[in-house]
Order: sequence, then structure tokens, then C-alpha cells
Amino acid sequence: MNLIRFDDANRFYERVSPFLSAREAEHNLLLGIIRGVQIGEYTEYPPYLGCIEADNQVVAVIVRTPPHHALLSLMDKPHNIIPLIVENMRHEYPSLAGVIGAKLDARIFAETWEAATGQPFWLGVRQRIYKLTQVTFPQHVAGELRWATEADFNMLVNWYIGFIKDAGLTITTPDRAQSIVRRYLDADPKERRLAIWQVDGVPVSMSGYMGSTPNGMRVGAVYTPAEHRKKGYASACVAHLSQHILDMGKQFSFLFTDLANSTSNHIYQAIGYQPISDVDEYRFTESTL
Repeated sequence: MNLIRFDDANRFYERVSPFLSAREAEHNLLLGIIRGVQIGEYTEYPPYLGCIEADNQVVAVIVRTPPHHALLSLMDKPHNIIPLIVENMRHEYPSLAGVIGAKLDARIFAETWEAATGQPFWLGVRQRIYKLTQVTFPQHVAGELRWATEADFNMLVNWYIGFIKDAGLTITTPDRAQSIVRRYLDADPKERRLAIWQVDGVPVSMSGYMGSTPNGMRVGAVYTPAEHRKKGYASACVAHLSQHILDMGKQFSFLFTDLANSTSNHIYQAIGYQPISDVDEYRFTESTL
């Protein structure tokens, strides 16, 4: 087996897309991040784009857009493949923020990385991937969907920080939150967009889509301020946003949930999302990039 690195995102996508697209739902995050690199979304640092090949066939894919986590594809022989990935990556990065992958694969990576670098790890968020093909709209929820605009910028930054905290994700600084919201507002609507659920003109919830795959789009940044919760606003916002994704011509809408949050797992299934697979996030201490 050999690890092959790519500097050109288009060549990389051409090589790995058949492998990733064969399990599109499980690989929706990887496919979406690669798409983001292709359209110039991740320019702060050079991305890490790699694949493992055996007998001229792709058997695993690894992507990182610093300072974010390393992302692992599904793989059949993680005990053989992951040491090759770690050996290559540790010469590229003195430390990592974390890794996301299928439960066994992510654990093996975390253990192998700690053994190779001395950087301790701990289990972060246990997540579940969902896929939707048809929307079931929640009933008797007041309000309507509208698209976020420049006038919403400051509110969206505060809401995005709240979303990160509630989701238990890696802490986002105000500057980084501003950069992410700016990316949503300036993006091509076919690639990325934020929506707001409003009641009588008052914004009460948000959600967004990004990460285009060959047949789908990923929903994320779902957040409702505490004073507006338990009224069905997030369900309605995500349902109408998901329908928009289907209306754009996509066959699927994907999202990730925190398995510890029983409420979100329930409401997403109620509007049509079906569980696909589970992934784990491991975090490493003292990451420098």
C-alpha cells in the first residue's frame, strides 16, 4: 500500500470521487470539504489531500484543512492503513486538533497518533450521520423561512458562536465566527447559504447548507436562541431548508447530530431524516495548527 498526496484539488477529486461516492452519505463531509477546497473556500493554510492505494485502487482517503480536524474515510483494514497515514501526517504537522471518522477507525488513529507524537487524546463528540430524501413538514409552527442578508451579520455571528458552544464543537473565536458567517453571506447560493426562521418579522432560528456532494448537500449551523426554544422553530427551519435543497435538484440532504442530544435526534427523524452511520470525534491537547 502507498500513500499518495495531491496538491491539485481537482485531480484529487477525480482520483478519489468514485471511492467516496460509492458510500456518499457516509462520506458526505469529506466530499463537501473537497468541494470547498475546489471552489477556494479553505485558503488559510494548504490543505492535506491524500489517499491510500493498493493494487492501483483507492482504499482510504484522508483530508485536513488546517486548523480543522483530520477526516478519515471508511476503510477495510484500519490497523494496516492508519499507521501509514500517521507516519506521513506527523512530518507535516507537529500536532493536530483532532480526528473524525468511523468509530473504530477514529479510535485507532487517535491511539496511533498519541503513540507517535506524544499528543494525548480524548473522546469528543459521538455523532450520527442522517440522510433525507423526502421532507415531512412539522405542523402548527408559526413563522416563515427567509434568507440571511448583510443586515443580519452581527446577529448571525453571535448565533454561530452559540451554535458552536451548544454543539460542543471546538471553540470558535469571534474573528473566526465572523469569517465563517462572511463565507456564507458571500458564497454562491448553489454552494452555501444561511436561512432564518422568523415570526412576525422577528428572527428566532437559523440553519444553513454547505458541502455539496454529487447528489446531496449538508445541513448545519442549526441554532435557536434559548428564549425561542421548544416551539418547533428549528424543526420548521431545517425542514424548509431541506426541501429547498431537494428543489435545487439534489437527491439527498445530510446532517450530523450529537448522539448525546436526544432532542435533536428525535426532531430530525420526525421531519424525514434517516440514520445512516455513527462517527466519533477525538480531540488532541495542545494543538498548534
